[in-house]
Amino acid sequence: MAYNASMQAKWDWDNAVAYAVDAAVEKALEEERAKTAKLLEQERAKVAKVERARAEKAEAEKLAAARSIKELGILTNQQIAEKFNLPLNVVEGL
Repeated sequence: MAYNASMQAKWDWDNAVAYAVDAAVEKALEEERAKTAKLLEQERAKVAKVERARAEKAEAEKLAAARSIKELGILTNQQIAEKFNLPLNVVEGL
């Protein structure tokens, strides 16, 4: 009888320790997930900033090219607008 009680106490202890370990691991995982989510959001913001800068640079280069073509006087405003995929009023304002 004492043996059974001692085994039951050991199992109870083992289960309590296993539960505590599982809870600690789950808490640590949640903290790491939160950190990872925050880092991921920061990296996405950086990527978005770089993409906006690239798009702005490409648009500026497109306008500069359209302006130089317009200065040559070879193409009409309509042709330049079609070639560079720009609104006609933008080309007229160059």
